[in-house]
Amino acid sequence: MPDQDADAVFSALAASERRRLLAILTDHSPSETVAFATLQSTLVDEPEHTHDRDVCISLFHVHLPLLEDHGFVRWDPETNEIGRGPRFDDLEPMLDGVDDGRLVDGGLRGRLSL
Repeated sequence: MPDQDADAVFSALAASERRRLLAILTDHSPSETVAFATLQSTLVDEPEHTHDRDVCISLFHVHLPLLEDHGFVRWDPETNEIGRGPRFDDLEPMLDGVDDGRLVDGGLRGRLSL
């Protein structure tokens, strides 16, 4: 994996919200989209978020733009639908080791030469 691609993958997986969001997309077919409200309600139980507004702001202004910029998700802010992007397959093998946004034993380390 070229360094630039590896940097994008690590950036995408750096935050638990993004890992959980990406894991949610693996539960759907590649052509399916997920409503923004569904992602928000799924992620709202994160301890660092005190209410829905925090989740909405961080998804809309931080996590979705980063994932979309790297091509890992497709996001239409007008319809609030999120789906797998053209580079989602680059991340999918690493998401097998994600459980509720946390990397579990054998996850990332088992998939990359570190």
